[in-house]
Amino acid sequence: MSNAGSGLLSNQITRDYTIIELLGKGGMGEVYLAEQLRVGRRRVALKVLSRACSEDPEIIKRFENEAASAGRIHHRNVVMIYESRVTDDGQIYVVMEYVDGNSLGHEIAERGALPLEEIVEITKQVCAGLSTAHKLGIVHRDIKPDNIMIARDDEGTFSAKVLDFGIARLLEPGAGGSQTKTGVIMGTPFYMSPEQALGNTGDKIDARSDIYSLGMVVYQMLTGRVAFESDSWMRVMYKHIHEEPVPPSQLRPELASFGEVERVLLKSLEKDREKRQSSVTEFATELETAYNRARVANPEAATIAYAPTVRNAGLPFASAGSPTARSAPISDASTLSTEPEPVAASLPRAFWTRRNTIAALVAVVVLVAAGLVRFVFMGGTEPGKSQAATSAPSIRPSPMPAIETFNYDVLTVSPTGQLAEIHRREARYFNENLGSPLTIEMVEIPEGNYLMGAPPETQKDRHPNERPQHKVTVPMFYMSR
Repeated sequence: MSNAGSGLLSNQITRDYTIIELLGKGGMGEVYLAEQLRVGRRRVALKVLSRACSEDPEIIKRFENEAASAGRIHHRNVVMIYESRVTDDGQIYVVMEYVDGNSLGHEIAERGALPLEEIVEITKQVCAGLSTAHKLGIVHRDIKPDNIMIARDDEGTFSAKVLDFGIARLLEPGAGGSQTKTGVIMGTPFYMSPEQALGNTGDKIDARSDIYSLGMVVYQMLTGRVAFESDSWMRVMYKHIHEEPVPPSQLRPELASFGEVERVLLKSLEKDREKRQSSVTEFATELETAYNRARVANPEAATIAYAPTVRNAGLPFASAGSPTARSAPISDASTLSTEPEPVAASLPRAFWTRRNTIAALVAVVVLVAAGLVRFVFMGGTEPGKSQAATSAPSIRPSPMPAIETFNYDVLTVSPTGQLAEIHRREARYFNENLGSPLTIEMVEIPEGNYLMGAPPETQKDRHPNERPQHKVTVPMFYMSR
C-alpha cells in the first residue's frame, strides 16, 4: 500500500475503496485512481490530504465547511464531489469524479497558443461552472490551467471541467471568521488577483478575483505564455499589483484583427476589481460577442491555429508542471500537479508596518528569498540531508574561495502595509569548506546604517527588553545562507 502523506491510508479508506494506482502527488497530499466498492466499483479520483493538514484542528474544521459547500455544486463543467470525510484517525480525503483527459496546462504545454474558437468555447464552459459556484457564494480562489480538465469524446468534442473548489482556502488563515494577525498571500503566483497578492483573505476575495485569474488563463491560451514572468515569485506578485500586462497582439501579431477580444480580456485583468466584468457570465458573453463580430469581419483570421510557443526555460522556480515548463500527461481530474502549490507565505504585520528595519529586511531577503523560495518552487521536496559524520570535522583556515553572486529582491512597503516598490539587488557569497563532506554558503552582508528598536508611536506597547528606536552602524559581515 502506498503512503498517503506521512502515514499509510486509513483502514476506513481501504475498506471502501480499492486503490488502483497513484495518479499524482504534491505538497497538500496524494491522488489515487480508485474503485468505490459500495457503488458498483465505480472509478473515482481519491484525494488524500497530507498528515500535516490532517493534524491541524482548524484545517479539519475548515475542510468540513468547505467540502460541504463544494459538494453543493452540481454542473457538467465542474468535477463532481461524491464524498468528503475525516476518518476516525484524522485523515482527510475527498472522493471526486474521475475525468479521463488532460489538464489545460498540459494542452498549452503541448500545443502552445490555442485557436481562438477553442479558447472562447473553453472560457464559456469554465464560466458556466464558475457561475453556478458563485451563485452559491463559493469562490474558487485558485483558477489556473492545472485546475481545468479537458476531456474529449470519440468524435473529438471536448468538455472543460473545473476542479479543486475550496482546497486553496484550507490553508488560508482567518477564513473561518477569526482575527487574522498576519497578512497571508494565497493563490498560485502566475494567476493570482491583485487583491490576493496584497494578502486579502476571506470575504475580501469575491467572484471578481476568479474573473481576474481566469483572464490570466485566457491570456496564456492566447499567447502561449503567462502574462507576468520573473525568476522571483515576489516580483510576479508585484507585477500583478502595479504593472499592466503586454497586450496579446504585441506578442502575437495574428491577433491584431481581434482588437475587441483583446479589450474584453484586458478589462478582466484590471487592477481595480470594480472595473472588471461584474460576473463570469458577463465575461464569457463579452468574449463570445467580440469573437463573433471579428469572425464575421475576418473569417480566415478566426481559424488561425497558432504554432507551439517557446516558453521561457530555466526560471529558478519553474518546476515540471509550471507554466514555463512542459507538463507530463495528466489522466485524472484531480491529479496534483508538480506545479508550485498555492503560496501561503506569512508576512508578519509588524514587518510590514511597525518595524521596517533595513537590517531585518536584509536578513529576510537573504534567508527567505534566496533560500525558502527555492525550496517552495522547486517541487516541494526537501534538499538532501547529509549523513551524519562519525566524528566532528576539523575546521581549519583555508585560502579565500572564489566569490560568486546571486540576485534577490528588496521590498518597500507603505505605512498601510501595501507593497510599493521592489528592487533587484545582487549579493556576494562563497562556499566555505568545513571538512569533507560539509560545506556552507556564506553570504556577504554589506556595511550600513540602520534603524533598530521600537518607533515612537509604539513605545507604550514595546517589550521591556526592546530599546527605543535608535541608529546603529553594522560593519560588513558574512552569515550562513
